[in-house]
Amino acid sequence: EPCPCGRPFLLLKGGVLGRVDDMVIVRGVNVFPGAIESVVREFTEVEEFRIEILEQSPMKEVKIVIEPAADAVSCSDLRERLSARVRERIGLRPLIESVAPGTLPRFELKAKRFFRI
Repeated sequence: EPCPCGRPFLLLKGGVLGRVDDMVIVRGVNVFPGAIESVVREFTEVEEFRIEILEQSPMKEVKIVIEPAADAVSCSDLRERLSARVRERIGLRPLIESVAPGTLPRFELKAKRFFRI
């Protein structure tokens, strides 16, 4: 069935998740940094963050380092809720680490938040 705009091309179910060259396979799950970023951005209590792929162990792990906002009530509750939401949306349980406010760098242009360690 054509697109409502009249184009005869097929629509992608679920939309585009991210670029294939950014994708990392972690424990058999295709992980797109943009997908994790969109989940983290749902939490207004997170001021800044970075995503680390830990490749040193036999099985890769995802670690999300978050910097809670100054008015965040409970860091442990925030870590648990974020971990549960990432597991629900992406299918894996990340390690969540919180750091003190002002610890993570700020960027004026495109931010580099995805690291392979």
